[in-house]
Amino acid sequence: MANLTLRTQELPGQVLAVTAEGVLDADTAGQLDQLLAGAIARGWTRIACDLEKVTYIASAGVGVFIGSLNACQEKGGGIVLVHRSVADGDGGAGLTQGYNPLQIFDLLGLTEAFAVTPTLDEARRRLAT
Repeated sequence: MANLTLRTQELPGQVLAVTAEGVLDADTAGQLDQLLAGAIARGWTRIACDLEKVTYIASAGVGVFIGSLNACQEKGGGIVLVHRSVADGDGGAGLTQGYNPLQIFDLLGLTEAFAVTPTLDEARRRLAT
């Protein structure tokens, strides 16, 4: 069975940081969906999702992000993905060291829909604008 750990942290500017660690697949996507849907229902519409420690992401996990992005945008917010590969100059789509979940977003043509930054602080700044 796949293992996923999710943590949240409130950041300045009314941004919620969600850090995921482990496998995000059909078995675990419901956990992320429940967390994000609950946060959005409570008024969190600017969300930074740190995927640095995600070791695998399947289409079920990507689907949760798409649905949550739509829900946030309907309320004037958004979702920014966080992964250090962006700082390495590959635009988030290539491998740096180990698995890069952003490759899945790139393969599915979603790199235009999701902003990606290398740090939570950068994501917070992008969401504040």
